Amino acid sequence: MDDQQIDGNTFINEVKGKYVLFYISSLGNISKEELLRLTNLYKRIDQEYNCKIVWIPIEGNWTDEKKESQFKEWRKMMPWYAVQYFSSPSYMYLKKEWKVRGNSTAVLINPQGKVENTNALTLIKESGISFFDFLDIKVHTMLKPVVDHITKHDDQLLHSMKNQGYNFFIGGKNQKTTSELCNKIRKAQLDIERVLKIQIGLASVTKESETEKTLWARMENLFFSFAHYSKEYEYEQVTKEVQKLLSYKLQIDDIDGWIMLTKGWTVVTCGQANTILTTLEKFSAWKQHIIGEEWGHAFTKYHDSLITGTCITLQIAGNAPMHLDCSVCDDPMETKFVKYNCCHPRLQNAAN
Repeated sequence: MDDQQIDGNTFINEVKGKYVLFYISSLGNISKEELLRLTNLYKRIDQEYNCKIVWIPIEGNWTDEKKESQFKEWRKMMPWYAVQYFSSPSYMYLKKEWKVRGNSTAVLINPQGKVENTNALTLIKESGISFFDFLDIKVHTMLKPVVDHITKHDDQLLHSMKNQGYNFFIGGKNQKTTSELCNKIRKAQLDIERVLKIQIGLASVTKESETEKTLWARMENLFFSFAHYSKEYEYEQVTKEVQKLLSYKLQIDDIDGWIMLTKGWTVVTCGQANTILTTLEKFSAWKQHIIGEEWGHAFTKYHDSLITGTCITLQIAGNAPMHLDCSVCDDPMETKFVKYNCCHPRLQNAAN
């Protein structure tokens, strides 16, 4: 885009009904690497995802000619809109509402004008264009952008996902454990397949493989996308399952592995390998609760009855509610991860 100026009404009409990605930085900490990454994606996200990018430069002294010149130099490198002379009161609003600090960041606003993601830049760096596959995500297709790197290499699995079939995704602490878990699942699911006359799909995810890294990154994208809908009934249960699955990323060295049961492109339930295997092996104890071929609900109910122990802990890339300055240089510290711990065990200890 050239340096032509447009008024506020024209801009509002231009972005009305679209996603808007606000790229926010100071004139001094803007990154050429970030600009190149966003520039390479810009045309596709504009055409394919109906999303506009707007640069908001944070600068306290616009009367300085050097700052004006610096703004124009950066502006020439951007094919999207930019806001000039962004005021200090406006910055204070971003600081309070969007947790904007010294580092460059990006905030995604949905077509209804609501904040969709305050950590979009980190996720775009990790996932590239696939980050935008999670815009306006629906429960019945929630896993499609998460596991398409797995299904595209397995025609049988892809056919099952497309046709509302049941499938197990299995991850172990190493390749040997993953293979052992797959063999145990195949053996344990035979009774279900025989009684219901169906085929259950299977996919393995080896620890520290590119497949696993991609899966976790995309699960985090899904987590952020669902976070704004987690109180809505349709999203509440699947959001809990996504949180539970992400917790296994931290626990993988302490457990045999994790297993996720899906139906079509939706998560049915997930759990540690031992509880999922036990549920399969105890098929005779819950099969009377199956209605037709919809055995997922009965499976989940029995599996939930087996879960005991501590609450979950998960760690994801995100914006922390509290920001700290470096004790050495006094500059703002970058928050790369947020760790969520359930307070339930702490409250129990306090009561004893």
